Amino acid sequence: DIVSYHLEIEGPSGHWCELTVAPMFRPMTDLEEKRWATEMRIFDEICKMAVPGATLNEMADTMERVYLEDGWTLKEMQAPHHDFHGQGIDVIEWPWYGPLDDRQGDVVLEAGMCFSYHPRRDVTPEVRMTGINQNIVITKNGAESLAAPWDMRWRVMV
Repeated sequence: DIVSYHLEIEGPSGHWCELTVAPMFRPMTDLEEKRWATEMRIFDEICKMAVPGATLNEMADTMERVYLEDGWTLKEMQAPHHDFHGQGIDVIEWPWYGPLDDRQGDVVLEAGMCFSYHPRRDVTPEVRMTGINQNIVITKNGAESLAAPWDMRWRVMV
């Protein structure tokens, strides 16, 4: 009843872009609506705090803080996944961050860094994640979407 479509494309400049669309063929459940609202709030909070001098760990802390504030419980074991990773000539470039990936240590954000933003956290109660995927660039005012005005909302097809 839900189809997730994820596209990774390389443009004429040789730079990569990732977009995700999640159409569903039924109305959203209350838990799906709640998770969607939480994940959109996480994106807004991260865009505000992701300025030069902030760190990838602080971005992840922001994400996890909002989940907890919204009443979710984070599962102890998380799937290995990059929540944020550099993006450019390759689809996954340094620096990256994921809950089980500590090979690089923390990274300080610099103006002009470009990331693919697609955080994943397993939560309880269990509910499907929305599949947000944005390409963001770090600016002095926070992260800005490179896909604006891409509509990240789930598409209900009933």
